[in-house]
Amino acid sequence: MTKSMLTPTPPANAPDAPRSRSLFTHLLIRVLVALLGVSLMLFVVVMPGFQRTATMLAAEQGKSLSASTLSAVYDNLYQNNMSDVIEYCRGVLKNTSSIHFIAFSKPDGEQLLITSNRWALSPDQFHLDLQLLGEAHDGHFEKRHTDFPNTRFQDMVHDMFLYSRPIFFEGNNWSAITIGYSQEEYRKVAEGFKWSLVFLLVVSIALTLLLFRHASNRFRSKLSAISQTTDQLASGTFHARVAKTGFSEMDYVGEAINAMASSLHEQTHQLTRLSRIIEQTQEAFLLFDTEMHVVFVNEAAARLSGYHPDELLGISISRFAELLGLDPQQLLAGFDWAQAEISPPPGRDIAIRRQG
Repeated sequence: MTKSMLTPTPPANAPDAPRSRSLFTHLLIRVLVALLGVSLMLFVVVMPGFQRTATMLAAEQGKSLSASTLSAVYDNLYQNNMSDVIEYCRGVLKNTSSIHFIAFSKPDGEQLLITSNRWALSPDQFHLDLQLLGEAHDGHFEKRHTDFPNTRFQDMVHDMFLYSRPIFFEGNNWSAITIGYSQEEYRKVAEGFKWSLVFLLVVSIALTLLLFRHASNRFRSKLSAISQTTDQLASGTFHARVAKTGFSEMDYVGEAINAMASSLHEQTHQLTRLSRIIEQTQEAFLLFDTEMHVVFVNEAAARLSGYHPDELLGISISRFAELLGLDPQQLLAGFDWAQAEISPPPGRDIAIRRQG
């Protein structure tokens, strides 16, 4: 019998093969990981930088407010005309909701604290180090949770920016000015920036998914066309060809498949012509496999043996020699490969002519 090439059946208890991912799934995972990495970098690097910039702007605002206030009340402070100082500061506070208070400190620790609707002289609420403050010509800025226990200002907003700067002019009883103003505006800006980054990330991921979905659908449709062409080639339709896909990589594959199809078509055409010649010739032709069993018989060989071609298929060369009344060793003696130590011997075509 002829050899048959069978695909081995896996055992019943064999584990299922892992499901492979598509090319676009691999690319999508890598792009999403890259986007998440960039987003993490933005939050780790950009957000702290943005917050530092916002803090610097807040400090500049405090510096500007204190400078403009001192410029406006300079004469009144020098003359110790505090009623006009209080009136001016309350007017500023009423018109600027982001400023919570303005305070003037004395060297002895007494402090004038002014809000939009009240004022009071009290001990220093901020524990200012006036000596250090005097050495800091640009003033001192900080974020502080400020408490005013047991005072008329205990209902005041606690979380705020504080900017303090020394007052430099002779004959003045006041040594420092402190401005307390809201963090809310800067907090809103920081929150808005953070959520803008989140929104940008979400939009980037959504657009990436949409683009990959569209490209994947196009890629799969083109790949399906290539698969259909290869199925046609496998079934013997060698004139089938792969059309251009618009993807350069897939077009390379398609060109290779088309070249293979053209070669197969030409070889099949030549084999078909040869097969017709063998079928129609008056010479007897038989084809044996490597185990020396008949796998092909033409009509002339069948007439020579007196058997139908189907009866000869699969018989051994010794049986065939017996049917013709020949000695198998004599039949093989003329082949040099039969004398060599080749196991198994290659397949051969054997032509047998009736003498005379």
